[in-house]
Amino acid sequence: MSSYPTPLTPDAIQTLAQAATIQMVPLFAASPNPPGAVRIGWQTLGQPFQQVSQDVAYVRCYEVDDPYNRVRDVSYDQTPEVYTKVTNYTRVWECAWDVYGPNSFDNCRLIRTRLFDQDIHDLFAALNLYLVTDPSAPTRVPELFQGQWWERTDFKARFNEFVTETYNTGYVESATWSLETVAGIPAGQGSAAGDPAYLIVPPPLIPNFSGETFPAGPINGVNTVFTLMAPPNPVNSLQVFLNGVLQIANQNYTVSGVFLTMSSPPSGPTEDSGGDILVAIFRY
Repeated sequence: MSSYPTPLTPDAIQTLAQAATIQMVPLFAASPNPPGAVRIGWQTLGQPFQQVSQDVAYVRCYEVDDPYNRVRDVSYDQTPEVYTKVTNYTRVWECAWDVYGPNSFDNCRLIRTRLFDQDIHDLFAALNLYLVTDPSAPTRVPELFQGQWWERTDFKARFNEFVTETYNTGYVESATWSLETVAGIPAGQGSAAGDPAYLIVPPPLIPNFSGETFPAGPINGVNTVFTLMAPPNPVNSLQVFLNGVLQIANQNYTVSGVFLTMSSPPSGPTEDSGGDILVAIFRY
């Protein structure tokens, strides 16, 4: 079975985005404390708020709803030991930069431009993240705080992560079965061991029809016993015609198996006629 990458967490992506931002913006890289210049949002302990003249960025990453992340591709990976359900889909992440300071607008411009460069692409690709290449322009939103305006610019970009989730499931190793007719007669048996079950199915129980048949036996005015091509099934399906006239069972004839016995012998040929014609029709 193949190995699959572990789905990412927000903390992992935010740590990556922090390192990438320091690399993208020279002003942050040149700071005496680069991680203090590029901070991860929603920190547990927090940091002292920056001065109005400081250039500081806050990075937040979270999953967003998107049509791409609603499509699931499911397959199964089988080995002799385990049967694994493999689900693939695309998860969409949004990284938001809240950038403060007198150079905030220009720093956002640099972030937006550098996301398309190969070195930054490779940083995100190492964690299976790929830029959605239509980020919107940065937005300047000065913030009023403690009686003065703070320069602030916001910028967002989205990334796709190809996610593979696996789940080990049980499967049937073998099975036996039997098939019976309505009458309870076994009609076939099969088994499955590792491969899909195979079937042994008897021919369908569809009745056969004889059509017009001529029972075997001499028509000579003496013989009364004739032989049918097969035993009628059911017996009452048998119809006997003598010269085109339907005969009455147990009055004009009787039947036992393939033997048809007429109560009177059919007449043989004469100078004036070709003799009686005996016809039988039945199911078998």
